[in-house]
Amino acid sequence: MIFLSSSIIKQINHTIILQSNRFISIGDRICLIKKITAQDVNDFAKLTGDINPIHLDSNYAKQTRYGKCIVHGTFIQGLLSCLLGVHFPGTGCVLHAINCKFPEPLFVDETCRIEAVVSKLRGRLATFDVNAYAYERNANVLVGYFDIFLTREQLSLKPPVDNQIVYHSD
Repeated sequence: MIFLSSSIIKQINHTIILQSNRFISIGDRICLIKKITAQDVNDFAKLTGDINPIHLDSNYAKQTRYGKCIVHGTFIQGLLSCLLGVHFPGTGCVLHAINCKFPEPLFVDETCRIEAVVSKLRGRLATFDVNAYAYERNANVLVGYFDIFLTREQLSLKPPVDNQIVYHSD
């Protein structure tokens, strides 16, 4: 028979409690799915002042290598900001750095699937590997990472159980 001192039992209980809490960890993921309409792109162009006709003028876009209007890359990055800043890790986190490439265009009226996965944790700085896909074509339209400063409270968060947020355009 083994006897444990009360201080050892307290340490074991504390460890069990800590292990049962769901802390943010490498591999946690969340995604967002949204159809990007012409109205969304027009609103974004008005808000930012980026009125490049490749985004807004279908006649102009037909003459380009893309053949039709494309969504602003920064619009896609904005959806990532929504995903991370509102849903997980959520309110209070602050963007520190972005590095993204756009291997393929996202066309207006396509559905975009955006994914973010925790890949590094350094103190309160979390790196999310991010990808966005044109859902119907399964084309990778954004790849990169976002570095996010977390609040102390966010260090003990987990993504929503279903890990997916779907926005429906009106």
